[in-house]
Amino acid sequence: MITKKGVITPEVMTSSLPNGIRVISLENYSAVSTLGLVCDYGSRYETDLNGGCNQLMELLGFHSTPSFPSASTTVAELGGVCFVSSGREQTLYGIDVLRGNAPEGMDVLAESVLCPNYSEEEVAFGKQLMELNWDEIDGNLKLWEGLMTAGYKGTPLGRDHFVAPQQARLLTPGMLHDFRKEYLTPSRIVLSGTGIPHDTLRSLAETRLSHLSPHNHRVDSDTTPSEYTGGFHVTSSPPNDAALIRVALAFEIPGGWNGPDLVPACVLQTLLGGGNSFSAGGPGKGMYSRLYREILNRYYWVESAEALTHFHSTTGLFSMCLSCPTERGKDGVKVLANHFLKLAEMAGEEEIRRAKNMLKCNVLTQLESRLVTMEDLGRQILTFGKRESQEEMLSKIEAVDGNDLRRVGEQMLQRQVTMSVVGDVKHVTPFHEVQQWFQ
Repeated sequence: MITKKGVITPEVMTSSLPNGIRVISLENYSAVSTLGLVCDYGSRYETDLNGGCNQLMELLGFHSTPSFPSASTTVAELGGVCFVSSGREQTLYGIDVLRGNAPEGMDVLAESVLCPNYSEEEVAFGKQLMELNWDEIDGNLKLWEGLMTAGYKGTPLGRDHFVAPQQARLLTPGMLHDFRKEYLTPSRIVLSGTGIPHDTLRSLAETRLSHLSPHNHRVDSDTTPSEYTGGFHVTSSPPNDAALIRVALAFEIPGGWNGPDLVPACVLQTLLGGGNSFSAGGPGKGMYSRLYREILNRYYWVESAEALTHFHSTTGLFSMCLSCPTERGKDGVKVLANHFLKLAEMAGEEEIRRAKNMLKCNVLTQLESRLVTMEDLGRQILTFGKRESQEEMLSKIEAVDGNDLRRVGEQMLQRQVTMSVVGDVKHVTPFHEVQQWFQ
């Protein structure tokens, strides 16, 4: 914003309510205010009995509350949109409304998070959606879920985030309320906002969230650890994708979001890159990344190939995945394995420089979105207890060198491999052979 005194730089401000809820904001002088409540709970906290409740709560987000028969309709009438996103460790409830309607929007947001009705009719409708979604789960999503199930078998992170219809049918309104009563505590909540002064956001929080009392019957920081095991998982292809087989290999990144290799792993993932066999554009589309040059451009039968990271609070996965015609499944596994083994070699300076520049570009481009910025503010406070500035982030990326990338690659290969397959397992290399390749 430009005033008579010059340019006012947007500043991140934080504070806490007496009950422990943290508030963070960035006044960017936008005509739109984006508000979100980031909650420290997800499917890793479910049990065998209530498995799937987070998926169901996401589907029922912004339905009815004591004051709003349809919270989503009320947000729309305010000239805004609302959204819910749940994962294994955190859940985000957000709204995007005209700046002048922020107080009314906060009313809807707070009540939707703290006081949802979860009527019998709504829960029945949500369970029907869960069953329909189960039949239409994307092949890539099945592949990534398989990595978590196999890599953390028998641990909280290894729980299914998307549950089968037989499990969904067991869920009741009481289970949803009980789960929220257990985990929706002030110390596990962050209110994040952009396009709103911090004093205004804090005032809204005080009037709408300060009544929430801390729970004394449980330790909020108590989280059952999820030890990485490695392993194998296979599931069937979606009916509309039966001609392809999808394969992924992965290794652990110890520490996850809080580990020392977070930034080097992100640079390495950008260096590998990847994409689809059909893609228009130039270097900005990742067509100079290693997997594009050495897999998609070299093997005509590969439909897609990319590197991915899956980070959590204490652990994470680094994966490479590939899709190809079913009869080429074994060849696809060999290609992925060879590229993992290459991670123990030193990357070229040009390749590293390109990856670091691309990662910086991706970070800064994403943060131009007010929705992404709001989410980033809240999740960083919930995950790290502070917000890292763009300058700090870029400095960490710039500090990564070839030795860091090789060290991360070597350390990954010392751990057990995880393998996920979506398709006919007869057409891929047996898992015990893949394990031997990395010994």
